[in-house]
Amino acid sequence: MDQSKFSLLLDLLEQGIELFKGKPRCDVALPSREKLQAVLEKIRVDTSKIGVLCQDGGSDLPLIQLEALAETLVQGCLSLAALLHCLTSGAGPSLKSVLQAAAASVLQPAGHLLKELFESGGGKAVKSSIGHVWGALESCEKVPFDNKSAIFKRIAVVLTSMQDGIREMDELSGGENKKMKIEEEEEEEHRAVHEIDEVRGKVSEQKTIDEVRGKVSEQKTIDEVRGKVSEQKNIDEVHNQTELGQRQVDDEEQRPSRALEVEVHVASAAKEKVEGAEDEEDAFEFESGELSEAEQRTLLCARKLVETAGRVLRCISKPLLQGPAVIQDADLDNWENVLWHSQAMQRCCENLGAGMYPPQSYDEVCGAAEGLYNSAALLLQEVPEACAAQIESDTSALEVMLEDCWVHLQAAMPTSDS
Repeated sequence: MDQSKFSLLLDLLEQGIELFKGKPRCDVALPSREKLQAVLEKIRVDTSKIGVLCQDGGSDLPLIQLEALAETLVQGCLSLAALLHCLTSGAGPSLKSVLQAAAASVLQPAGHLLKELFESGGGKAVKSSIGHVWGALESCEKVPFDNKSAIFKRIAVVLTSMQDGIREMDELSGGENKKMKIEEEEEEEHRAVHEIDEVRGKVSEQKTIDEVRGKVSEQKTIDEVRGKVSEQKNIDEVHNQTELGQRQVDDEEQRPSRALEVEVHVASAAKEKVEGAEDEEDAFEFESGELSEAEQRTLLCARKLVETAGRVLRCISKPLLQGPAVIQDADLDNWENVLWHSQAMQRCCENLGAGMYPPQSYDEVCGAAEGLYNSAALLLQEVPEACAAQIESDTSALEVMLEDCWVHLQAAMPTSDS
């Protein structure tokens, strides 16, 4: 391909991303999700054709066909950018940023695909670039079309992150009782030893039984020989039959003993394997140190604050989820502020979780906890008036709980680092 033509295609892809800096046309009907699916499928087909032509690589690539496919691919990418840009009509900051990111996630790897195609001559590099384009297309299929979906999806991410923070605090709190852990390990070891002793006792008992059975079998053999001698039968034949019968009896009666010996061996090997696995796991386990009694109290109070802040966010976002599909312009700013404060809560929650590891820095913990408390309190003030009445009783109770958690956390923390 001519270098100027190649540069033009790359510039067109860049312009597709820059399109989001301008305002959308208001006289154009908003596209449907079916239209989006059709555009994405067209791009997927074009990249598949490029992959088929370049699967072997080399210098004998059909350049004319590749140039035509490259132009078609760029046209499809520009159609996608234009479609997503149309959706920014009436969009708030959240929806607009999501749509712009979705367009860039497809156009940028498409440009990289063109570079690999005409600079490296196909091969594995082109296949890898096609894979990146397909991954972006799959993500783009789920892009939100309205402000409500865009805001709520981001709030869901915040709630998930806060739940992960609570889980991390639970693990840290549970991992501090090392004495209990050691006692459990010792109890498990004693139980394993006891089981092995029981098996060995069964083996010893079985050996005693085998000895008695051997004597009984021997007596039976003597009686049989005497009976056969008295009946004037061939002594040699009787002797051979007796030896054969004795071997069969011994084999049958020794099988339980051998089985128990094998059981002992398996139990011992299993115990050694478990101990080895525990040693290997301990070698890679992160030791965070022990929490002091004061740090443990701080951890529990911080966890309660994070949990209550999460309940505040779930309560406030409930009217958004159950409300109309289209957010009214008068309420859009409020919901954008709710999202902004919730993302601030997420950052504070992450900082607070990191500050829980010993030795705790109480200035750091206090700063993160205060930020979390303030963000949650501001959330309660950002509920749109149309939705405030629905959750008024819940928000009043949560406001009291939030204040109580903050007071308890302040009381649990020392005034400064010691």
